[in-house]
Amino acid sequence: LSELTTAAIPGSYLDDPVLPGLLGILKAQWPYPPEELMVVDGAMDALDLVSRTLLRFGDRVVVEHPCFPPLLDLLESIGVEVVGVPVDESGLRPEPLRTALGSKPAAVFLQPRAQNPTGASMTEHRAQDLAPLLAQAGMPVVEDDSAGAVAATAPISLGLWLPDKVIHIRSFSKSHGADLRPAAMGGPSDPLRGALPPARPGRGASGAGRKAVPAGPRALTYAPGAPPPAGRGRMRRCRWSTPRCRGCCR
Repeated sequence: LSELTTAAIPGSYLDDPVLPGLLGILKAQWPYPPEELMVVDGAMDALDLVSRTLLRFGDRVVVEHPCFPPLLDLLESIGVEVVGVPVDESGLRPEPLRTALGSKPAAVFLQPRAQNPTGASMTEHRAQDLAPLLAQAGMPVVEDDSAGAVAATAPISLGLWLPDKVIHIRSFSKSHGADLRPAAMGGPSDPLRGALPPARPGRGASGAGRKAVPAGPRALTYAPGAPPPAGRGRMRRCRWSTPRCRGCCR
């Protein structure tokens, strides 16, 4: 208990929001060396931050078909046009992806393993087929590894071939508990730093009631019950009552 209560946590807005010990673990587990690593409040929080940073109303976005329904809800709320690319047991199919990339999408979203709802996992051979197509197109690729450590296959990422284009999201909710709802995202510094809102003093600045686990800047800024600041820094609230849960809290 003494180790838990004396564990170092960021105590200033100038501190690094990711604890050094946690950062070391994430780097050791990441499927490729990312330029930047950040911790957020679940995979959907990461998708929300990245989407609202990369996309604008009217943009075209490539997604898997079928894909995770809450992602479609999120993209619809931004006002983007969705282009579906079919998947097979090895992931996105190259030829349909080639066709979709001809429409000049602003980003590509995919789940590299344990894809929801098909369960497909991208193979290394398939990743090697997709990487040249995506490199030529040049848009960001957002990977949602929502299964994380409970996936039956080894971690894989297109970031091995496209480290300057891939934003990889890893959820730890399924392995460590949905009540904690932790996730990390890694990739190029510019889009990741742009995705996080600036730290703002507020009722949560004293640290009372903060989570005892390492968390990102948004989790450390707000005390329980305190109204979050307006704008991009707001905390997500579930749109669905318990009987209609769609698994958003990942």
